[in-house]
Parts: sequence; C-alpha cells; structure tokens
Amino acid sequence: MRDIATRAGSDPAVVIRHFGTKEKLFLEVVPVAPHFRALTEGPLETLGRSILDRLVGSGDSTLRVLATALGALDRPEVHHYLEQTTVRNIVEPLAARLSGPRAGLRAYLVAAQIGGLLLAVDLFASAPVELADAEALDCYAEAIQALIDDPAADRA
Repeated sequence: MRDIATRAGSDPAVVIRHFGTKEKLFLEVVPVAPHFRALTEGPLETLGRSILDRLVGSGDSTLRVLATALGALDRPEVHHYLEQTTVRNIVEPLAARLSGPRAGLRAYLVAAQIGGLLLAVDLFASAPVELADAEALDCYAEAIQALIDDPAADRA
C-alpha cells in the first residue's frame, strides 16, 4: 500500500484510510460489475454471440481487466465480490429469462463459459492461437448459445 500511495503521490495513511485493504483498492481499480451489467439483455436467439460481442467489442483492455480480476480469486474478498457480481449481473437475470428445464443451472454454466474465456485470455496470452479472433469467438458463441437455447424445444 505504501508503494502504491507513493507512486500516486499520496500519503499512505490516506490510501489505507480510504480503501482499508489492498483487496478493496484492487476492486476499485479493477471493477468488474460495470462490464457485467446488462450483459445478458437482448434477444435470447442471438444472446450467445451478443454476450461475446459486448465483452470483446469493448476492446482488449476489457478482457484483460476482467481476466486480471479473475486472476485474484485466491483473495477471499475478491472471490466474494466476483461471485456476487456474477450472480447478480449474469446468473439471476439470465435464469429468469430462460425457458425449459434447469434454467438456473444453464445460467450458471453460461457464467462459467464467460469466466473460462476470460481466464483463457490471461492464461494463454503468449499462445500462438488468438482466443478473441472471429473463428474462436464463433465456436464460443455456439457453446454459450447451446446453454441458452431451451433443450426441450429441440425434442418438440
């Protein structure tokens, strides 16, 4: 905290008093909620692609910010924030919109797909494969859309 305050040209006591912990400072600097809000809005028929377009279309910096936040899951305060933010902004609104069996489970799996993409972007940053190119995103969009679509409708 002292190093951060010094680099910011501030008194370490002020930074500690304002933020309290390194985790709270981290969450203030690396906010996730704004990127997840309204992520699951729009027509269900094309939502898989829409989710990815919103995440990737806002630029590589958004993917990096979100991947950085997920990289700090070992911190209980960060873990709790990410869990609550994901449930509030992705799982609950999506589960309320899905028809068919196991809507809640499918909404959690969509959130897991999103988290997996974000972790992969960070984990495989030096890989020769570009995870955010059009072909990769098409595959990911199909996987997410398969969870969104009502599986009972396929049997009808």
